[in-house]
Amino acid sequence: MQSFEQVKEVMQRDYKEHNFCTVVAIACAFNWSAGKAHRLMKKHGRPHRKGPKWYCFKEAVEAAGKKAGREVKFTHQFDGLTINRVRKECPTGTYIIGVRGHALCLKDGEFMDWTADTAGRRKVIGYMSGGGVAIIN
Repeated sequence: MQSFEQVKEVMQRDYKEHNFCTVVAIACAFNWSAGKAHRLMKKHGRPHRKGPKWYCFKEAVEAAGKKAGREVKFTHQFDGLTINRVRKECPTGTYIIGVRGHALCLKDGEFMDWTADTAGRRKVIGYMSGGGVAIIN
């Protein structure tokens, strides 16, 4: 398992990537290496140096859940839910939070993302949850 900082460094240094928030979110949520998450996202249609389409990301998260042996459920009830509110209401567990144009991982109350200090008021646009891993998209 790589930490958020290690995944970020590998993606920038070894893969020469940009716009890889979905890769980092999957790697951190499922305790995978950057390479494994990168290959999965590529397989599900993520273009090099660009973010994937929403449906590609959703499919990739479902596939990651199957590989990790964890159930992933999708919920679409947010009603103005913000990232900070998710953090307060869900202090334990693992979440992938999707906001407009970005995805990040929240793991046991800690954001695994480079926008952790500034993204708190952003509105959640989708949400996936599951057994040992709860993923908010």
